[in-house]
Amino acid sequence: MSPQKGGAWKETILYEFSGGSDGDEPNGGLAIDGAGNLYGVTRFGGANNSGTAFELSQGPSGWTETLLYSFCSLPSCADGGDPLFAPLLDPSGNLYGTDGGYPGVAYELSPGLSSWTENVLYTFCSQPNCADGTDPEALVRDSAGNLYGPTESGGSDGYANGAGVVFSLRREPDGGWSYLKLHDFAGNRLGAGSLAITLHGSGLFGDTAGCGTSYCGTLFDLTVIDRKMQANRLYAFANNAEGLSPAGSLAFDSAGNMYGGTSLGGAICGCGVVFEMTPESGGTWQYQIIHDFDDQDGAAPQYGVVYHGGHLFGTTLGGGQYGVGVVFEITP
Repeated sequence: MSPQKGGAWKETILYEFSGGSDGDEPNGGLAIDGAGNLYGVTRFGGANNSGTAFELSQGPSGWTETLLYSFCSLPSCADGGDPLFAPLLDPSGNLYGTDGGYPGVAYELSPGLSSWTENVLYTFCSQPNCADGTDPEALVRDSAGNLYGPTESGGSDGYANGAGVVFSLRREPDGGWSYLKLHDFAGNRLGAGSLAITLHGSGLFGDTAGCGTSYCGTLFDLTVIDRKMQANRLYAFANNAEGLSPAGSLAFDSAGNMYGGTSLGGAICGCGVVFEMTPESGGTWQYQIIHDFDDQDGAAPQYGVVYHGGHLFGTTLGGGQYGVGVVFEITP
């Protein structure tokens, strides 16, 4: 999407998948390196029809796709399959991600002289009754190279009833990786089934989309206080007109204000909203709606928003002129 004069934008298709060995159903967005190469995953296709990791490189005659890895290449798909989330790219050119399935794995893809190699960092449901979580979601990475993410299910309440966990994966001096559960959503005090977390400052911020007895979705943070991880519920979505079921990653501006979207609710048509959370003294936050979708301008934002140059950008799954989604910009 390229900005044009007068505020319009132009869409250019970079690559169209054939649905075969090059992959089928790209998901979760893309990572970009310093040379402008793009990296992503497809849910299906590849050598085993269980998804691929790919690279798109720009040349004189357009963009070229290179298959980096076909998932489910190991017996019983021990290397993961059907990936759903964009990979992370580190300064050394390694890619990190999760496959998003049951029980789920976290993986690393490393470039070699002639091919890429996958290393499974952790296989979920490795603890009794899946106390370590299952169905991992997208990862985030801190400056030290540690990885963080939520799981949609599992935890101390087990696989069937568990509301998920937030975990970290840390690289050890011997090159291995260690798993640590940072928070367990058992009891639903913070909600259930976190779908995305965001790193900001020294804390982890996230949302849950599950419904409790008096709310549908929450916003929360996890911070270290006195060497212990403390979980705080920042906001509970309890009013349909103010949005329900927040979805996707959160974004922050330089002043520390938080932005996100809900896939449901709103006063106009229940098509979702974009909201702002403003920090106040004493650790509280002020919630306000900055856009209420009306279906014509989009419906059901599912992947959060991006903050850039004082503006917010995002996509919706539905609504718009053809009823199949829009790309939107919100201008202050």
